This record gives sequence, structure tokens and C-alpha cells, in this order.
Amino acid sequence: MINNGWAFKKNEHELGKENREEYKKLTERYKIYKAYRPCENEEEYDLIYTREACYHHGKYTVIKKPIDITTEELLLIFDDGNLCFGGSHLSGNTYRVSED
Repeated sequence: MINNGWAFKKNEHELGKENREEYKKLTERYKIYKAYRPCENEEEYDLIYTREACYHHGKYTVIKKPIDITTEELLLIFDDGNLCFGGSHLSGNTYRVSED
């Protein structure tokens, strides 16, 4: 189970641990490329995305993704297994993850 926005909850340590465990599973299941520059070998990766730094959040654009991946799984990957302040799907292939 992925916990979206677990910070400041009574059991936040357990919720954070659950996310880290789920993130480990996802990174073992999918080959991920965080694109700082264009990917030369797209066929080698399951998930390719970019990140734009914004005020108190990151904006993520998915270039390629597996058909079976969920929004919550994507958000957890984008936030490197944390997702303590939450995230959401904006529209199309664009997502937002809140940061401090």
C-alpha cells in the first residue's frame, strides 16, 4: 500500500517505512530513467520521466511508462520512496509532488 501524504500523522514512521518498502519493490520491477537529457536508448527502460523544480513542489512529465503502473506508484517513484507531503496527477502525462 502506498501512503500519499503521510507527514504529521500519528503513525508517520510506519507509513514512511511502508512507502520505502514499496519503492524498493518498484525499482526492482521497473528499469527507470530520470531524464536530465534525452534518453538515447528508450527501449531499454520501462519508465522515463523529467522533473521541473517549482515553488514547494516538483512537476514531473512522463515520457514513457508501463501500462500497468498506477498514479500512486508513479508519484512514489518520483519522490524516491518518500511522498510524505503528497502528490497528484495534474493532467495528461503531468504530475505534481509536494516538497518542503
